[in-house]
Amino acid sequence: MQNLWFLPLVVMALVCGLFGATIWLDTMHVLTTIKPFSFFYQLDIDASRALIGKLAAAIMTMAGIVFSLVFVALSLASGQFGPRLLQHFISDKMTQTALGLFIATFVFQSLTFLSLGENLPFDTVPGITLSLALLMVLMCLLFLVFYIHHLAKSLQADVVVDGIFQRLKNKLLKIKVPKIKQQEAIEATFSEATQGRVKIALKLKESGYMQAIDKNKLSHYCAQNQLFVCCLCNPGDYIVAGEPVAHVYGEENADGQNEELARYFKLGATRTALQDLEFEIHQLTEIAIRSLSTGINDPFTAHTCIDKLSEVAIIVTSHGLPSPFTLDKHQEPRLRLPALELPTVFEHLFSAVIRHGKTDFSVANCFVAAFLRIAPHCKAELARKALQQQVTLFLAQQQGNVTDAEHAHFVARLAAIQ
Repeated sequence: MQNLWFLPLVVMALVCGLFGATIWLDTMHVLTTIKPFSFFYQLDIDASRALIGKLAAAIMTMAGIVFSLVFVALSLASGQFGPRLLQHFISDKMTQTALGLFIATFVFQSLTFLSLGENLPFDTVPGITLSLALLMVLMCLLFLVFYIHHLAKSLQADVVVDGIFQRLKNKLLKIKVPKIKQQEAIEATFSEATQGRVKIALKLKESGYMQAIDKNKLSHYCAQNQLFVCCLCNPGDYIVAGEPVAHVYGEENADGQNEELARYFKLGATRTALQDLEFEIHQLTEIAIRSLSTGINDPFTAHTCIDKLSEVAIIVTSHGLPSPFTLDKHQEPRLRLPALELPTVFEHLFSAVIRHGKTDFSVANCFVAAFLRIAPHCKAELARKALQQQVTLFLAQQQGNVTDAEHAHFVARLAAIQ
């Protein structure tokens, strides 16, 4: 569903199947003798051909409007939110459905026009097919109205920010976080299992961003071959060809298994949100930074981003971060990724926006409110230190950009956190 062409192709295939079914009903004269359906067979061939021609022309006009709206939306999104946010609009199901519906309706009209002939079995008007073609045009008209409303709504900055936040929130809440004692036991088991084994470096032949690691299949393969893998990178990191991406521990030299192990690592030209937890965080920070630029100058969008980022910080602090280990079916750790640390996550959440928003007083007030909102949830020592680091950075950036009285006011409000 990340491709703009997939859903339209599916809809076109379904419509072609629907045309085959309706034209079969018409050529077999199944419904001509039934009174409610006999009305559909009143037109002659010439009138039917003229009607279908007009409908096809109307559909092409509406399809042109839809394509124009899509290009306008993509241009506006690229300028306001950044080119990396285009995937959000390309994967929009409503846009894909609109393109699929209008193109498929035109295909249906064209097939119907070709079926209007004077030779058997097409010597009669395909009443059901013709009626369905007219119904599809009416559906397209209604859908065009809904799509214009959807497009106008989806281009609003708050809607875009909330959509990114909801995806990130759902991803974070689905993470299964083990208890601290369980995590320590898994760590000890993995360290003990890798001791005394032959260690080799797993290298990939290509360069690119680590888009995904098939953790379950990789751990299953390791269990079958008595291997343990310690990854040196997380999804989202950039990998250079020939650079080690993992250390493989086996009972003997596993050089011959390099190609098999490399199959479980997917590289690509761009970062994706599939397994990269920081992907949506960077999207939110990018929108905030662009909104604070002199070209856009929209601090209220930055306020929305900061509010959403503060809630992400609360979720991460309260719910926890994912375990770096993947267990096999026997609950033995087989795969280890670099652990995500809370201070690093907080830095990705706030540092860049703090530096770019240091000259805007309203943004500064929004940051103060966000820090005070997060503070009650930072019960662990590591969480408190992570928040204190961001508060210290914030106050340091504000010094010299606000008056002494305003800076003193910020220090007084944040005194409980420092």
